[in-house]
Amino acid sequence: MVLQESKELIVEYIKKRNGQANKNDVARYMEDEVKKEEYRTSRMTTYGILKELEEAKRIRAVKSARKGQSHKLIYNDRNDYDQIAEQITNIGTMLREHPEAQDRMLNLAIINLARTHKYIKNENDKQSLTKRIIDLLLKIRYKKEDLLSTI
Repeated sequence: MVLQESKELIVEYIKKRNGQANKNDVARYMEDEVKKEEYRTSRMTTYGILKELEEAKRIRAVKSARKGQSHKLIYNDRNDYDQIAEQITNIGTMLREHPEAQDRMLNLAIINLARTHKYIKNENDKQSLTKRIIDLLLKIRYKKEDLLSTI
């Protein structure tokens, strides 16, 4: 099973290369350059992750103007996964800064849980976001200061 961290490393690499990475560059990076051994993936696994990311519209492959050139990978910052993840982070930040707005934060967290299950097709991505939202809901519910510091 591919770790969510490996998937996020691929996304970060594509973002960092800013439209200059192709699938072979990403596969080489994941095989040879990733520091933590458990996050490394084989070439075929990397291609599978890239296909998942394209299907989820987190990245897209753009054809070169010249024939025979490889497709460049571009990060799509308007995808549902990243928008929901950013919203979850913002809810946590707002909750730390304005604990009196607990009811509003609770509503936003529930809305994002519904968005996750409606728009996110990949099960691993759905589980990752759902876990973050449930953790946030528990922190809102129990208002523990030590828990709020970890959002």
